[in-house]
Amino acid sequence: MSLDSTLQMTMGVLPECVASGYIDLESGLLLGVHTVDPHPQEVLDTLVTATVDLFQGSNVVAMGKMFQAPGDSPKGCFNEVIMFSDDHIHVFLRTRKHPEHVICFVCRKSANPGMVLTRARLAIDTVSQAVWGRPGSGSCRLAEPSFVGVKETFRHQNVVPTDIAKPGFPTKRH
Repeated sequence: MSLDSTLQMTMGVLPECVASGYIDLESGLLLGVHTVDPHPQEVLDTLVTATVDLFQGSNVVAMGKMFQAPGDSPKGCFNEVIMFSDDHIHVFLRTRKHPEHVICFVCRKSANPGMVLTRARLAIDTVSQAVWGRPGSGSCRLAEPSFVGVKETFRHQNVVPTDIAKPGFPTKRH
């Protein structure tokens, strides 16, 4: 499954999700995107620029250095950013294995922010696998991701995976 298809699939897991994207901070490229409505290229370019600034802007890097413990290796200051606009909730998450990559989800403001963040976190590995292949393979290629991990996570939380996209989700098993 392609990265764009994987982004589309994960949008169904997040409540009221209207857009998702996968951004490489080092190159400044939008590697994949899926939106409910079409957007001009300028909007997508602005998303990439804003994401790079959020995670690697000079003030963010300076702040990270100020709070860095002595002897620690330099890392990114933020791993997750959630922003609220008048109409949307924007969630930006670094991938675990490749911290130079960020996944972005945009949901309508009426969505539950806690549920948006929780489900976005559950989707990280699935989306990352679409770019990097199976965990531990070390290959940089588009690959068929395994969605078993996401479904198993929901099952572990006692949630019925088939109810993911239905109103009123989650449905607890009895």
